[in-house]
Amino acid sequence: MSRVAWLSLLVVAVLPASAATRTLVVSGLGGETKYAEAFVALAESAAQSARGTGAEVTLLTGADATRETIRDALAQLGRVSTTEDVAVVHLFGHGTYDGETFRFNVPGPDPTDGELSDWLGALPPARQLVVVATSASGALAEPLRREGRTVIAATRSGTEQSAVIFGDYWLEALRAPSADTNKDGAIGATEAFRFTSAAVERHFEARGLMATEHPRLEGPESGILVSRLEPERLPDANARRLAARRAEIEEAIAGLREEKESLEIDAYFARLQELLLELAVVERELADGS
Repeated sequence: MSRVAWLSLLVVAVLPASAATRTLVVSGLGGETKYAEAFVALAESAAQSARGTGAEVTLLTGADATRETIRDALAQLGRVSTTEDVAVVHLFGHGTYDGETFRFNVPGPDPTDGELSDWLGALPPARQLVVVATSASGALAEPLRREGRTVIAATRSGTEQSAVIFGDYWLEALRAPSADTNKDGAIGATEAFRFTSAAVERHFEARGLMATEHPRLEGPESGILVSRLEPERLPDANARRLAARRAEIEEAIAGLREEKESLEIDAYFARLQELLLELAVVERELADGS
């Protein structure tokens, strides 16, 4: 074997395979037909968006979404994953909380917060994202906490038990150019959360209703991709330029605040006002172009 060929084999053996994103999407029981159909549609759309990012997707809906199939799907995901991979789980449906235990409603026995924590805890990927678009889902935030895992829940706590609208706006976030705040043509988990959280708040305000859900993000902010924009929705060069300038201004503001103690107070506030005014202009231009 030539020295070049030997070195080529050595490089292949040493370099790790490309990290993969492995996604499980589940729709639970709807109770009423309108909810059952809506949950399946949400799950199918989320799965389609995940496939658009190149993720490997397992979709469980209807009678196929049971405690056992969820457990087995996560076990299989664990068998084929490495620590370098990314694991993503979406749960759409109804959840219940009795003050002690959260349950995700599926045909047959419901998986509990403890079981979901155990199944997810066995996954090797260091980076994980769990999106729980159910009533009472805030009760899962603490049980699912783990280093490297971001948990996004439709509600702030287990006491918010009304049917949620979070899933509808989460799906909208996966398709909305305005959710793509850094204008890179893709939607990350934190971008989607911020868009969805703001949309949920506007939903209740516009109708003059008391909010029955408050979306929650627990764990690190996450750039894990949940969607890529369709080609006709990709941001143009000007939008990318504005997004880059916004990032520069935000970094300058953060740096200025760190230097506050060493600056004359008048100089500090004059520079801060200048940066904030420019940021407002950039934000307005970005919004107008969305």
